[in-house]
Amino acid sequence: MKRIFSSLSLLALLALPTHSGIPINGSQTCPSSGNKRLSTTSTKTIQLTIAAPFTNTGNITIGGSGVTTTNAILLLPGGSFNFAPQGNASSHDLSQTFFACTVSADSVVWTGAQ
Repeated sequence: MKRIFSSLSLLALLALPTHSGIPINGSQTCPSSGNKRLSTTSTKTIQLTIAAPFTNTGNITIGGSGVTTTNAILLLPGGSFNFAPQGNASSHDLSQTFFACTVSADSVVWTGAQ
């Protein structure tokens, strides 16, 4: 009985989230040319996931300020990319994360934790 209780206690501790934070999310439409920031204001997150909606008809690339449609992480329609947590520091700044699109009518959505 004692072992069962100990095992259940350990499982309960492992189920606790290791990175708590305030959930935030948003979306951006694609630029008509070049690239665009996820946010014009400096918003830092612990964790960040960027997704291309299924309704997109083109491809999205995500990266730094020099991102183009051919030189960065590729998102097909319905695809997503997760910038994993790096400790408890807010290491992903939305104003420093850029995206480029092959179709200007497309969009990106993002979610994260501050």
